[in-house]
Amino acid sequence: MIKASCEATMLHMYVEGESVQGKALKDIQSKGVTLHYWPKEMLEAYNKAWLEVIEEQKAKPEFAKTWAPLTKFREEYKVWRDYGYFK
Repeated sequence: MIKASCEATMLHMYVEGESVQGKALKDIQSKGVTLHYWPKEMLEAYNKAWLEVIEEQKAKPEFAKTWAPLTKFREEYKVWRDYGYFK
């Protein structure tokens, strides 16, 4: 029951969080905020820096233990991410 309750709570929070984003963005736009995408160059710079941090952190056993399964998940998820949503 505890596991089912936790799963239901997480699902509810995810769905609720996703459902309010459109209104939240409209609200801040109405207050003068302009929405932008990060420039490709900035995203590439952030990614490069992130990869450097990962390499440093992989020397730590606790990080490496978590990083390996996360990397596997991200590789498998990439197919869904690339094909599962309209672009």
